[in-house]
Amino acid sequence: MELLVVVIISSVVSAIVGYFIDEGSGALWGFFLGPIGWIIAAILKGKSAPEPYSAYRWRDEQEVKPRLVNTPPTSPPVKVETFDRAKWKVLKEVDAEIRSASEQVSKLDPNLDAVLAEKYLALNDKQYLQSLTDVVVQAFEKKKAEEEAIAATFTTEARESAERSKKFYEMSLGADRMAPETGTRVEGVEIYDGSWVNFKGGIRVILEDGRNMLMNKSMRRDFAPGDDKWK
Repeated sequence: MELLVVVIISSVVSAIVGYFIDEGSGALWGFFLGPIGWIIAAILKGKSAPEPYSAYRWRDEQEVKPRLVNTPPTSPPVKVETFDRAKWKVLKEVDAEIRSASEQVSKLDPNLDAVLAEKYLALNDKQYLQSLTDVVVQAFEKKKAEEEAIAATFTTEARESAERSKKFYEMSLGADRMAPETGTRVEGVEIYDGSWVNFKGGIRVILEDGRNMLMNKSMRRDFAPGDDKWK
């Protein structure tokens, strides 16, 4: 019995000593293995200890980290002319046919003069002047026709959208044609085709009190009585 008490006391003392070596882990090693456990706890603690974070290490890491540099925004590329502008100017002064061709394309668009100059000076042969002029004119007219076709399609779609908006809005009017947004009597609803581009394809609501409302999908703008800026 006395031997058991001695063993228990010895184990507890060893655990306490182990705790001071490596806290919980050291206490367990010391309790079960005594002095041998202290040695094991000391070895394991040395291996698991984190590397000290010294000022020198911090400095080294800072040097390795990439530094952000404020770089100026890149400018859009500048178009470089590929023809001799001075030579083209002289040619127009001394050659009536070249001057006439330049005037012909410039009436369509002043920028076409540079297009013709670039093409003509690339060949530098008078016999191709008329053909090159025709090419420039035809390319311009084709592009213009395509743009007009797109615009016409957009106008048609906008008109159809406005007609649908007008119909739906008139269906939403209450008794005696009261505007649901304001509670004011509506005198008329028209398809809008004025200067406010964002409201084209929408409607103009004319209210009894002299106000006008432009509406297009989720957008709405009110104009006070006498304010004709909606036009």
